[in-house]
Amino acid sequence: MQTVKPTQPASITICGRSSAERESAPLSVIVKSGSANLGALMCQGLHSRSFRRTQGLAVLPRSGLATIFNTFKQRSGPAPPLSRKPLWRGEKLLYSADAVYTSFVTLSADRSSSRCSVFTRPDPTVVRRCLLAASLLLVLPAYPVAAQTRSSEELVYFNGGVSLAASLLLPEGAGPFPGIVIVHGSGSSERSNPWTSAYADALVERGVAVLHPDKRGSGASGGTWRAATFDDLALDASAALAALVAHSAVDSNRVGFIGFSQGGHVVPLATALSQQADFVVNVSGSVVPMIEQIGDEIRMMGEREGLTHDDLETVMTIHDLAVRYISAGEGWDAYAAALANAKSGQLSDSDVIGGFPTDPSSPTWEFLRLISPFDPLPYWREISVPALFLYGGQDENVDVYKSVDVIEEVLTPSGLAYSLLLFRNNGHALYREDAMDFIARWVHSGGVD
Repeated sequence: MQTVKPTQPASITICGRSSAERESAPLSVIVKSGSANLGALMCQGLHSRSFRRTQGLAVLPRSGLATIFNTFKQRSGPAPPLSRKPLWRGEKLLYSADAVYTSFVTLSADRSSSRCSVFTRPDPTVVRRCLLAASLLLVLPAYPVAAQTRSSEELVYFNGGVSLAASLLLPEGAGPFPGIVIVHGSGSSERSNPWTSAYADALVERGVAVLHPDKRGSGASGGTWRAATFDDLALDASAALAALVAHSAVDSNRVGFIGFSQGGHVVPLATALSQQADFVVNVSGSVVPMIEQIGDEIRMMGEREGLTHDDLETVMTIHDLAVRYISAGEGWDAYAAALANAKSGQLSDSDVIGGFPTDPSSPTWEFLRLISPFDPLPYWREISVPALFLYGGQDENVDVYKSVDVIEEVLTPSGLAYSLLLFRNNGHALYREDAMDFIARWVHSGGVD
């Protein structure tokens, strides 16, 4: 096992070798919110590209701030108000906005003038309380625009009666190439997901064939993710791997999975079920039981909100009561009373408290009953192929250091052959060019770091 701890900050490179270079550096802006409904903007050099909504952050040169907000005013009416003073770290700006009223569709940046042109359309959803915490400053680099040096094929494959759709992205050349299947995180996700797309583009450019699917219930894939167990998702991934292996341009002895976030829970089970995988990669996925991961995420949300110790204890008590209702179907009255009491007190405006269901018949409960019992650790112990874990030390969704401890204390004695990359200044939506280099090299070598 090798733990890589880079000495350089894991961030977008905004500053150049001179002030003039800094002023003409690429702009990169993404608005971060707990909601899935938000706009995203990225400016990168001389390129233009469309992006879908995602989570992220805002990082740009000093000269870019006025440009961005002036563009908001010109194209979309009033600029989103700043809810706190901008916080500078060197040449990087941290800020938060109270509302975002536009979806950014297409953008371009002029490197010579450091200007960013933004073309927008109205977004009916007003995103509230867009907080950008200091710990997320370095979460999400600007995803690169892929060089057009590949071919793409549309695939349809099946898990039982569920039809699943994917793109098979092939590098230039005759092959055969090592291949990898992308396994999405929680909720709806498809091939247009900017996080998984960035990895797909980067790996194809580095000579790896990538099967990039629409998750079940998303895009062109059938079924529904809301009623899917981890077994269902793992079998979807296994079916994708079988489709990948069957392609003549793919080296069937160098294929595996790469799971993102909750997809990192899926991939060890998929590896155990498939028997065709030669390696497995986990990006920002915890290795603790799902119900524990949910609790960790709630706790970290409360810490991000700045809740007091007592208020955080109240939140976690409500979570414990919710777990009882999920697992045993009892204790609703106690849960409802504790939640109502918190909402009537000083936690009335808490986003964490607002996320707890108030209706005993809410479909959220059934969904949680499907996924919460799952524990990925036994499957990590079971697999015999090389594994690679990548984490960002500033992750706000996963208690990374807990997972790292479990990997080192539990999986090392189990004999799992693994490598672990910990980028201390990156967050959950981890993307780095040096990480792409490492993954591609690792895949090409069959899991040897």
